[in-house]
Amino acid sequence: MVAGLGFAVSMFERIFPAIQQDTPNKALRNVLDQLPGQPMINALDALYVALRESLAVSPSGPAARKLIDAIAPTAWEWAERAMAELAKDEDKPVRRDLIGKRLALLADQLSNACYIEAVRESVQLQRGSGRVAGLSDWAAGHFRWLGLAHTARALLDPRRAHLQWESLVSLYLALVRHGALPVGMLAAESEPALSLAYLLLSHDAFGTVLASEVAVTARACWELAPQVRLAADFHRDTPLVMDVEADESCRIVGWAGPSPETPALCYGLAAAADKALALQAEWRDGKPIPWLVAAGLPTDLLERIAQSWVGRRGRCPNPAVIRHSDARIAFDFLRIRGLLGQKGDRVPSNDPYLFNATIIDIDEFGVSMALPAETSSLLVSGLLALNIGNRGWWLARPARGEPEPDGSLFVAARWLGQQAESVRLAPSQWEALRALYIHPSSNNGYNTCIVLDRGDLAEVPCLADLAAGSQTIVPGKPDQIGPMLWRYSCKPA
Repeated sequence: MVAGLGFAVSMFERIFPAIQQDTPNKALRNVLDQLPGQPMINALDALYVALRESLAVSPSGPAARKLIDAIAPTAWEWAERAMAELAKDEDKPVRRDLIGKRLALLADQLSNACYIEAVRESVQLQRGSGRVAGLSDWAAGHFRWLGLAHTARALLDPRRAHLQWESLVSLYLALVRHGALPVGMLAAESEPALSLAYLLLSHDAFGTVLASEVAVTARACWELAPQVRLAADFHRDTPLVMDVEADESCRIVGWAGPSPETPALCYGLAAAADKALALQAEWRDGKPIPWLVAAGLPTDLLERIAQSWVGRRGRCPNPAVIRHSDARIAFDFLRIRGLLGQKGDRVPSNDPYLFNATIIDIDEFGVSMALPAETSSLLVSGLLALNIGNRGWWLARPARGEPEPDGSLFVAARWLGQQAESVRLAPSQWEALRALYIHPSSNNGYNTCIVLDRGDLAEVPCLADLAAGSQTIVPGKPDQIGPMLWRYSCKPA
């Protein structure tokens, strides 16, 4: 290893003798011209040394970009050769380690350089002079080289190969903010989503394989990456999964701070797992799969990595969910009004508007949960109430409902308020009405709100009979939350 590195340095010194007098691009081209015919280890060493020295004397944006553009295609070509060699041949631990260490150095350098350029482009876009296509290209480069660096470290020890989520998440959110990637669910069929999908697949897969299986596992992840679904999940609106560290990174790097619009990186791996299992069955039946040709490869490899993706079901652990994973949920405005107005906590066991719910994720903005399939027709009312750990009924507005493969229904809802009561409302012009009175809280901008089945109460003073006494309120412009249900923000008379 030391001798190989010495050869690469001496070769670099011979063809790069006057770096201060020569342009870095010209010197780098000289190095690239010398690579054909070189042994794999020496070529990787030469690429790393040339990139390091060239970037050291070209700190400015345009010069650095030219250097990266010049070296990246050749570096990727050699990296693919190295991974193909490791995937096809009988495992040679010493050679695997030598290649892994050099690939990690080279890929880390290029991923960092691409990240710097992507951030520079994002800043320019915020100032009105950047290019969305440029941001997309540099982010794709960062994801691609970060994926290779992650793979190279897994070649050394797959159990100790971990992702640094901050840069990955920050660029993904920047791509969403500037419109390079959509907010909603996206199939990762092209860049930059494709390289990001590879990272998400390999992150879980490498934890279930041996170092000798990493190269072919990496190839499997690349082949299956288009099956991944991505979404910038605002307020947990999708039935996709999250990673604990990625979720924390989303909170750290999310722009605009905590708010109902704060996004998070969520992803779906179920389709990739299904495709892997289908390929596994074909392989066992004797159908050749071109990239599964490694000598002595276990026949259960795809099944193992598919299980690592299936095991990602659900959300990242939340302390509130761990303590209170089950809840009771109520639908229908009249039924919820009755629950909030009754004395005591007793509810009938056969109530058609009451169901058990399994909490998937919960935070200060809303909740996602798994419900029985028969509740789908009740979501259209626009209102639900949730009782978690006998803490009273919290009102929420359904945001999305999607069927799950196991027959349950994934539902995401946004909080309307966590303290509400059923009240008698006496408008100054009409007969008395029954309504839900939502006390001020962070969920409603610290405004008093009322929910009722009339949409013509704007600017009509009303006397509300509260548990703490009567109060006159003036409803503002109504917000229709269901077919026959409106919410009003109110102000004191």
